Amino acid sequence: MASSLSPASRAPGGPGAFEPEDRRRLARAVDRAREALARPPEALLPAALRGGRAGRVLVGRCGFAHHALLLFPSTARAALAAFAEAGLDPARPVPSVVVKERLAARYGLEPGRCEVWVTRLLLTGPDAARGRPAVEAFLFPRSCAALDARIVREERRRGLEDHTAFSVAGPDERMLEALLDALDGSALCWEGGGYNPHEGPYGSTVLYFVGTEGGTEGGALRRWELSCPGDFRAVTERHPVDAGAVARAYAASARPR
Repeated sequence: MASSLSPASRAPGGPGAFEPEDRRRLARAVDRAREALARPPEALLPAALRGGRAGRVLVGRCGFAHHALLLFPSTARAALAAFAEAGLDPARPVPSVVVKERLAARYGLEPGRCEVWVTRLLLTGPDAARGRPAVEAFLFPRSCAALDARIVREERRRGLEDHTAFSVAGPDERMLEALLDALDGSALCWEGGGYNPHEGPYGSTVLYFVGTEGGTEGGALRRWELSCPGDFRAVTERHPVDAGAVARAYAASARPR
């Protein structure tokens, strides 16, 4: 897929870009990002990890990057216009390789038929002066033939692509190994990672961790990301995913609370 919006996405913005539920979810993500900007990175981790080895490793090496969510606009072009109208300054969208592959695997879709974009949003007000985006929006347009109501319903209900991301400054393999080993513990489990060549001059590697809020069955699913400029697939490939542990975290979050 080319790294620019396709002709099918070139629709005007307006109130119809997002359905009411996605407008509500976006507002909540903005609120969560504003709160996170005012807190130290360690405070964003599960309580069980604060003050422990994971928190100590995180402090000084990572900072809050963004809160992310998946949205279903009428088209990607309409979403960008709606963000701008709301005072959320969107970065130029690029294809989202990692989330597209996750969605395709989860719902049995052909990746080539999925149109998934990612953009990052600068907040208005005092946060804008920080000069960095604080919300990451994945866009799976309703105009895409691969999308159906079942996917929209399930993703909105469970927030399976929602996550809090930490940016890793000047990462190298040794640092990432230490962070991965520290975070992959009792409260979180390693969910795998991916590389997106479209982000930044050298691409970007993401490392995902998952758990349930409070560590109890039926708790809300919580996901964390380490966002690392550069290609660190060698690190992710050296660490196998415990598929059973990841499946249990997702299954627990699906149970009624």
